[in-house]
Amino acid sequence: MTIGLPRALLFYRYQYLWTTFFQELGCQVIISPDTSQAVLTEGISNSIGECCLPAKLFLGHVASLLGRCDYILVPRFHSLDRDGEFCVRLWGLPDLVRSTFPDAPLIGYDLQGLASEQRGFLRMTPSPPRWTQLCASWTSCSPRDISSSPCRSCWN
Repeated sequence: MTIGLPRALLFYRYQYLWTTFFQELGCQVIISPDTSQAVLTEGISNSIGECCLPAKLFLGHVASLLGRCDYILVPRFHSLDRDGEFCVRLWGLPDLVRSTFPDAPLIGYDLQGLASEQRGFLRMTPSPPRWTQLCASWTSCSPRDISSSPCRSCWN
């Protein structure tokens, strides 16, 4: 199984977590190319004028993964902590991607503060047995461990 990761938005915060998680499940991980004028142009051509630049870039990165992987990870970003929230356009990012690319094979989870990361991964679909077992092992990690870098002790 191959999982595509769009190289945009919170990818730079979570790239090691996401990559390690899927690789430990035996998945191949494909990361979209570096942001370029071509990626931006693709995102602009697939979006409406009211989309913000980060959303257009994200759409360009998703477009670059279409046909190259079995699933594309598109999380729903609400917040990283209790004190703040992301822009509502980021809340709706999975909906935007799904309406833009209706046949895209998306997987995702809701990110509502660091504590929800574990619950989100458990609810992510598809969830083969190894996926569920790996997610369950996260209970021994603190949210800080999970967000800062891959917590290798969780994968054993």
